[in-house]
Amino acid sequence: MSAAILQGCPSTTLDTDLWLDLRPRQYLQALRLCLRQGAAIRANTVVELSDGSMINFLYRVDGLLSFDSEFRRAPRL
Repeated sequence: MSAAILQGCPSTTLDTDLWLDLRPRQYLQALRLCLRQGAAIRANTVVELSDGSMINFLYRVDGLLSFDSEFRRAPRL
């Protein structure tokens, strides 16, 4: 949803979605990094930062091309 808002969609969201290109079980690397920064892990896909903001990690997105293909086509904002 955050990407849609950055591109002009008239909507709001309370979290930030991040698509991580990780192989299965490598999501633990992202969660450990968040813990080292003082975040609280709420689920395998949800992290609460020390300021209360939420991050939702996406490890697979159905209906899109591969991460690399989508990244190459993505506008730089």
